[in-house]
Amino acid sequence: DDRNQLSVRERALLKARATYAGTGLPSIADSTMVWVAAYGSKPASELLVEPGEEVAQLIERYRAVSERERPLMFVTATAFYNGSDTLQGYGATSMPLIFARPDHVTISQSVAHDDLFATLSETLGLPFVGNSAFDEFYELQQLKKQGKLLKKTAGTLLLKEKLLREATLLEKDILKVSSFLNHMVDVELMEACGEELAERLEDTQPSKVLTVEATGLLPAMFVGKALGLP
Repeated sequence: DDRNQLSVRERALLKARATYAGTGLPSIADSTMVWVAAYGSKPASELLVEPGEEVAQLIERYRAVSERERPLMFVTATAFYNGSDTLQGYGATSMPLIFARPDHVTISQSVAHDDLFATLSETLGLPFVGNSAFDEFYELQQLKKQGKLLKKTAGTLLLKEKLLREATLLEKDILKVSSFLNHMVDVELMEACGEELAERLEDTQPSKVLTVEATGLLPAMFVGKALGLP
């Protein structure tokens, strides 16, 4: 199928132009590809284009025969077309097979759309207007432009997702997170948070990782692992 030979960026742009041709309206489209990366002497898996349920099958099949650390790759491109302007965004993330889930595709999709929206804002002179979430988004895009945006942001994204879905507000300043941090532990989340914290702390050249709260031991273990510290 020649369509599967197109890059993820080409597919997104093709979809945006087709939508514009059919509606006459400015259009935004995306395209996603998923695969298991090459690891050691093992070649990469087949490429899943615009994947659905087959992602779960891919994970199950390769998890049984691969090392725990072998990454599952998620790549998304976005495109805007209005008849004259062509703008694109891009997002990618990877997850070790041992932790990977099909819904992790939303990470690359979110990053790609954020990238496109920032480009749209700058190119077409559209200011961000809204609540504090827009302010946070604008700040992230400024950091990206300055080359200061963290590369490892899966921890933040996964933590926000967990808090919105599972946390319970007990009092004004107290959240109950027993389903993934206290009584039960989401190891994938803790590792992602630990790796992101390690990147934030790397420039301080730490020699040890200390925690005040006992709950902090969980992400701290992964911070220490990422930094090679006790």
